[in-house]
Amino acid sequence: MQPKKELASRSYRFLARQLAKDVAGVEGAPKIVVSSTGSLELSSEILLMLAYFLQDEFRCRILLVDGTFRQGGISHRLGIANPLGFMDYLCSKDCQPETLIVPTGNKNVFVMPSGSGLSMDQQLVERDQISARLNRASRSFAYVIVQQDRILNDSRYLVFNEIADLVLLHAVEQKTRQNDLELCQKVYEDHSIHGVRLVLSE
Repeated sequence: MQPKKELASRSYRFLARQLAKDVAGVEGAPKIVVSSTGSLELSSEILLMLAYFLQDEFRCRILLVDGTFRQGGISHRLGIANPLGFMDYLCSKDCQPETLIVPTGNKNVFVMPSGSGLSMDQQLVERDQISARLNRASRSFAYVIVQQDRILNDSRYLVFNEIADLVLLHAVEQKTRQNDLELCQKVYEDHSIHGVRLVLSE
């Protein structure tokens, strides 16, 4: 019997290969949104595993974006305390993406932290502008993976799912309630967000 760790590694390597195939025709760095029904702590681990195997399989640079709009995301997991980040980049014309992206312990994986969010009570910029800003931030990367909390928790998540090339909905086996999963899927359907992939973890 194979150890759980080895089985998990094989699963994420397979997922990385499959995602690469799914977005192979995308021009520029594909934008992948990871939305979780579980805790942000577990979501962050999923993000790191996926980023590791993508860069390991394809020898490429990955940009992780903390798009949770709250504390406890990948920024917190990696101990990044930058006062400025993704939310500031979306709301301010003065923020340059190069100054907000920080390295991780892996030379091919970088993070744009969540930021202060001081301007997030205001209306976000238009969808096309958000897409353009993400494209600009990703110029030197092969993939962009945006972390979000449950799509039911914040309506601001919708626009990022709409412009994503691929959406991964993370659920926890025997813990995620079927009703929650169905509610998330209905939100996607109601907003014509297609191509959502379900990713299960223990």
